[in-house]
Amino acid sequence: MRLLSLNGSAESRAALPLGEVEVTGHGRVGTSDKRHVDSAAGARLRYEHHVAEAGHLTVHLHGPETDLRVSVHYLLMGKLPVVRCWSEVTAGSRQARIENVSSFVLGGVASLPGDRIRWQHRLQVAAPSP
Repeated sequence: MRLLSLNGSAESRAALPLGEVEVTGHGRVGTSDKRHVDSAAGARLRYEHHVAEAGHLTVHLHGPETDLRVSVHYLLMGKLPVVRCWSEVTAGSRQARIENVSSFVLGGVASLPGDRIRWQHRLQVAAPSP
């Protein structure tokens, strides 16, 4: 697994960040309604570096205002067409009250013209049983 490209410039900011974290007192930047995306702290996360190993990509992000570090992991599950995703948050020099951390953020997917069924209605998500 390898990272093909990541452009962190303000001019080409993606619709959603790779990692999403909601921090008390930092608000939202979009109209996310009930979804846990568009947090101000998440929008300020910036790429630091990444580590690519066989089947495992970790992207390290940093929020300069909160001093939070977020590591977003993508792990291929053998030969299955499945990717396991999770995020880890580490506090820096400042205290922060975390309200929500995403395990996966998917953006930039739209319905095709003429598609009568929205892609969200066909999405299947599976979680391991306890």
